[in-house]
Amino acid sequence: MPLNPAAYNVLLLSVQDLINGSYVQPNVDAQTLIPSIKLVQDQYLQPLLGTEFLNQLQTDFVNNALSTNEINLLNIYIKPMMCQYTMMENVFANSFKYTVKGLEQLRSDNSEPASQGTVEAFSERFRSAGDFYAQRLIEYLKFNYLLFPTYNESMVNQGDMLPNRRNAYQGNFNLHPDHRGSRIGRGYYGGRFGIFV
Repeated sequence: MPLNPAAYNVLLLSVQDLINGSYVQPNVDAQTLIPSIKLVQDQYLQPLLGTEFLNQLQTDFVNNALSTNEINLLNIYIKPMMCQYTMMENVFANSFKYTVKGLEQLRSDNSEPASQGTVEAFSERFRSAGDFYAQRLIEYLKFNYLLFPTYNESMVNQGDMLPNRRNAYQGNFNLHPDHRGSRIGRGYYGGRFGIFV
């Protein structure tokens, strides 16, 4: 399926979905959330669905033509995963801002910014929850691939991603069984950077 320019920037997770499915407070500026949602859709969802299936979902979403199976996939599997990964990505975005002066930490009269350790702990907690939901999505698609022909028949075009049908967990170490031996290295595997043995 060729890339649909009208659907390319369509977000499958709205700001309201994020507020309803996470700890984000309704008074958070939507403009600080949208870049994180877009990043999550491109960096975490696209490798799981593949470019072609994501493009089809975006096109059907724009045209109000999602099937019942696609609506269920979106509401039960995709949105919960995107909420957690967006929270993870947004932990830093809501703690800092880029200005003419450079990177600045946000401060408030009524609150104190969290320590770096607290920010990292929350980020890791959201990553773990996102990994859990991503693995659920992979397992659901593995057993229900016939419901989604575009997922099942993904083709590789220049710059496209095939769906990852293996593992969603993205911890700090990626010990992949295909890299046996005594050599330990850092590298890119399965859509993620990690350490392999």
